[in-house]
Amino acid sequence: MARLAMILKSETYHFHRLDLTRQGGFIVTIYDEDGMRLAVTASLATPQQAFSEARKIVDNKVEGPTK
Repeated sequence: MARLAMILKSETYHFHRLDLTRQGGFIVTIYDEDGMRLAVTASLATPQQAFSEARKIVDNKVEGPTK
């Protein structure tokens, strides 16, 4: 049976909800204003790093793959 991760902290950033969970590191799940899950950060060492990465995703400042 799958275990649900407990939300440690939740914040709103530019109409997006960011939920912090701990699963072998800190992960932030990003939801839009309607509650649809949009993205999940990689597992990071600290909550600050996870929220920083989530804000970059919301702001479209994450660099994608290069050719």
